[in-house]
Amino acid sequence: MMDGHYDRKADIAWLRLDGWDPERVRVAEKPWGLVEHDRETGRVVGLEYWKASTRLPGELLDALPAPPAREVVVERQPA
Repeated sequence: MMDGHYDRKADIAWLRLDGWDPERVRVAEKPWGLVEHDRETGRVVGLEYWKASTRLPGELLDALPAPPAREVVVERQPA
């Protein structure tokens, strides 16, 4: 199973494979993006592609949803 997102503005695609767990990921930077390995098994569990529109098929990018919106909490401090 695979999960992923594509941010069109940043032109970055994220692909997460079975076994991806942010607590167990070891990241290796490559010229084209990032490879995420499981620390225990060494298995590839995630890929991040920079300049994704030049590296991945358009059909794949079209199939990926936009990343979820991040909630921003602003706390007002007394003046």
